[in-house]
Amino acid sequence: MRMRVSLFAGILAIVFIAQPLMAAKTMPPYWVAVMVGGKSLSLDAESKPPASLPEPLKVVAPGEDLQLRGKVVGGRRAYMMWPNVYANIGPNTTIEVHGLDHMSFMVDNGSYRSTGDWTAQEEKYAWVCDKGSIRPILKNLEKVIWTAPMTPGTYSIRVTGSVSFHYIRTTPAGRTEKDEKSGMQKAEFKIKVDGNLAPVQNYKNSKREILKEFHNFPSGPTRGLKIKGYRLPSGSMNNIFSVYDDEFSDYVCGAWQGKVLRMLDKMRLGTPEERKFFDHLDYGPIQAYWGGHQAVVIYPKGTDWKKTGTVLDPWPSQFPETFTIKDWNERFKVGVGTSGVYEGLYPLTGGKSYPKPRLSIPKEHMTLLHRCTKEQHKQYRALETKEERQKFIDNLPANLRKSTAVVVHSPVRMLLEDQYGRRVGWQGNTFLHEIPGVEVDAFPEADGSTGLMLRLPLADYKVNIEATETGAFTLTRALPKEVTETPLTDVQNVQVDGGETFSLMLSPSNPNSQLVNDRGSKLPLKNVLKRDQPKPPVTAKPPSSSQSFPAVIVPSRQSPKSNGAWKTVVE
Repeated sequence: MRMRVSLFAGILAIVFIAQPLMAAKTMPPYWVAVMVGGKSLSLDAESKPPASLPEPLKVVAPGEDLQLRGKVVGGRRAYMMWPNVYANIGPNTTIEVHGLDHMSFMVDNGSYRSTGDWTAQEEKYAWVCDKGSIRPILKNLEKVIWTAPMTPGTYSIRVTGSVSFHYIRTTPAGRTEKDEKSGMQKAEFKIKVDGNLAPVQNYKNSKREILKEFHNFPSGPTRGLKIKGYRLPSGSMNNIFSVYDDEFSDYVCGAWQGKVLRMLDKMRLGTPEERKFFDHLDYGPIQAYWGGHQAVVIYPKGTDWKKTGTVLDPWPSQFPETFTIKDWNERFKVGVGTSGVYEGLYPLTGGKSYPKPRLSIPKEHMTLLHRCTKEQHKQYRALETKEERQKFIDNLPANLRKSTAVVVHSPVRMLLEDQYGRRVGWQGNTFLHEIPGVEVDAFPEADGSTGLMLRLPLADYKVNIEATETGAFTLTRALPKEVTETPLTDVQNVQVDGGETFSLMLSPSNPNSQLVNDRGSKLPLKNVLKRDQPKPPVTAKPPSSSQSFPAVIVPSRQSPKSNGAWKTVVE
């Protein structure tokens, strides 16, 4: 059987198959696939290393930014993506997961049971160009931006990459493990800078300098942290931990938004060179889910940010990450607009000018303000001294100072209701957002569906869950330490059929409430911290020299093919 797939950001396809015994094909060799201009990786089981790449691979204008991506494919990765072609599949074998970064199977004939699991581990890339500059998009340099030189010509670019894999095999005889490496793979291609095209300058040059500063932000404490048994985006995980540990509050989306705005405000009032950047661009605070998520957008002066914007949003990955406005809309889906908390303070939010330093909102106030009403926002902004604003914050109701959170992983939809009948979450295919002060992340799952994280002001809520299809889901609950000795609990791998419903009371007065299905069966939530204690936040550090921004300039290297001097290296 021939299968064609398009893979985006390493999303895994999850299927269940049982096939007759078949002879496996020999795996193709490893090679580096190259994509330019934001194109997606498109392969099928018969894909092989190309004999040569088109020359030039792309034509651009002087000064134009071009997204480049390299991906090590073939070899074990082809086996993981198309096990029905490259693996020996017997009649008692079930392929549970297959995809770019993960493949697992189970063999069960009733009397014998075994499992196997392949995962991609460390993956890293390096780029070299003879002219122009390179800056990273992803930390492992799989994706980068190449800024074309202003001088017309045809320029060579080289990418090298490697990936390692880990295999775990479990049989009645025991467990075995092994590692496998792709070895260093490389690809070289040419880009033409056409002098007949109008040079790209001003906004892009200004944007590039601003992103250099932005990319020097340190990572958040939850980047790469895991909860045993399932994965969450780093941002959602941080918000869960912030419910019972205030040290994580500095890395919720509103706090990150404040850091980015302060960086831009400082540059706008900074050196003469920095001030010139803002002759060509504007910026301001934006939100999604009607305030449930916060970020910052920069965009060319005189344009519509909803069409031309670049979003600076470190929260999802707890790392200084940028999105095109289109990609950010696809990630956060609904309720996109300007941030209500900053109404009237930036041109984007209805202000006559940018804020003066005295009008900046301290990060420690931001989380609480996002839980307030529009009227309370106006009252706060009308105060002109630090003392008045602090007194306002101190007098907020006690329930706004603490929060609670709940997370579900697909295949279910979750809808919360408070004591006033207001709702937040999914009702069918419609997302409702009637409760003020809720932080939202409808995050993508590995199978292409969507999980949901909600962080809310501390109060009593009824959680309603409906299964959308047959499968298993996980629910996580977080409460402040002041109301329970088990602030982080969950129930994992709840087996469901489509249409089955569950309910749970999310309440500080009933912190040990159980998950109840529509037949009245109760499922207790277990203590996550006892099972898998997360590490506390540590002092964040800027990226190491191997992750520096912009590209590292090194002594010239001679290209074996082009006879040109390699000058710019990112590795």
